Parts: sequence; C-alpha cells; structure tokens
Amino acid sequence: MEKERKQLYKREKKYRKTIMLLQKEIIDVFPGSKLEKQATEIVFFLEERRAYFINSAKIEKP
Repeated sequence: MEKERKQLYKREKKYRKTIMLLQKEIIDVFPGSKLEKQATEIVFFLEERRAYFINSAKIEKP
C-alpha cells in the first residue's frame, strides 16, 4: 500500500511538471496569438484532469 502511494505521488509530480513546462513553452512560442489562447485552454483542461486524479486517488505526500 505504501509503495503504491509513493508511485502515485511520483507520477502526479511528474505530470504536474510536464503541464507547467507545456504552459511555459506555449506562452514563449505563441505570445498573444489565437493559438496561445487555445493552448492555454488545453493546459487548464489538463490541470482539471490532474486535480481529478489527485482527488480520486487521495494522493498524499509520502
């Protein structure tokens, strides 16, 4: 059980980092464009999914 929690925590942490990097790249590459707005909406969707994952798995720091 403890091993599963640690794996889930690492997975969530990696996912969060990926989302943040994606958001930074989008803003750097498409500043002020229509694509930036669409890409930002995708990032928000990914954040919502991450939050759902955290809540459903009840991930806590190991």
